[in-house]
Amino acid sequence: MPYIKKEQRAKFDKALDQITDIPTKGELEYCLYALMMKFMTGKEYRYSVLHDCTYAAIHCGDEFRRRNLDHREHAAILENGDIGLNLDREQPTGEKPHPMLCVSHGGSGACEMVNILHGFTCPKCLEEENEFGKSR
Repeated sequence: MPYIKKEQRAKFDKALDQITDIPTKGELEYCLYALMMKFMTGKEYRYSVLHDCTYAAIHCGDEFRRRNLDHREHAAILENGDIGLNLDREQPTGEKPHPMLCVSHGGSGACEMVNILHGFTCPKCLEEENEFGKSR
């Protein structure tokens, strides 16, 4: 996840603020690749380091999707209806629909949609509500 301490962000934010516009996908990809190469500077080209570099980019893409695309897809499903999947039916595993983690607690957009469609609440959200209620 792209979360570092606020004190650590300042040095990167100062440099990133110098970039005022990235108008195309190709230019965005160039910038991401250049940052990945900057990360690799002075490091050994070992599997673990290359893996860290690659997966840092993938995890940032995952976080961007969770925060931006998933919500738009949920809104479109609610506005236009689902594509006809019958989520009430028993799943091939024999598992019936049940409350799942929401996106904020590490669940996927699909998990959150199951909760919405069935009127379920994320178990972690319920725990937090109970904790908050007890602390009053």
